[in-house]
Amino acid sequence: MLYYIIVILAILPFLIIFPIIVRGRKNMPKGKMLFCCNHQSNWDVLLIAAKIPGRRFYFMSKESLFKNKFCSFILKKLGAYPVSRNKTDISAIKKTLSLLKDEKAICLFPEGARLKTEDSNELRDGAIIFALKSKAPIVPACFIKKPKPFCFNKLIIGKPFNLSEMEEFKEKKITVELIEKGREILRKKMFGLYNQNIKK
Repeated sequence: MLYYIIVILAILPFLIIFPIIVRGRKNMPKGKMLFCCNHQSNWDVLLIAAKIPGRRFYFMSKESLFKNKFCSFILKKLGAYPVSRNKTDISAIKKTLSLLKDEKAICLFPEGARLKTEDSNELRDGAIIFALKSKAPIVPACFIKKPKPFCFNKLIIGKPFNLSEMEEFKEKKITVELIEKGREILRKKMFGLYNQNIKK
């Protein structure tokens, strides 16, 4: 209950200031999943939590955001948990895999930082490793442009896909080559959504 109260109180102002149109909600699967979206602003977590109210998301967020006690309280109640971007964070990895085991929805920003959306952006390995280890489906998504005050933006949600069900990934040991292949599939699906909708 506290989660939904915080979502309403903390996010309602952002929805007024940064109005978002969501397309593709019907593509959201039940059960565990990795919701993979591009990352363009500090408000992305709040906007996703508010505009997809049918699912409670858990977010992996950079640890510096948790230094302020008030921000840390709000973020944790929204489902965020810290990750160090400067090293392999075993605690964050275990937390993510545990949540997926419990059939939770994880939101990740595979670019690893706030970046201008271009189809040349490279993705990090985390989402692919989590998908292969947990056999969770990936839902590609994309904000079409960086949110600007009182300007409508779009969040496009694509169809889910499961790497573990693809022939080239079945029953195979996770290798650098396999991760690269999965990363390229995700990159094409995420930025394919961007390219298809940027001029609409």
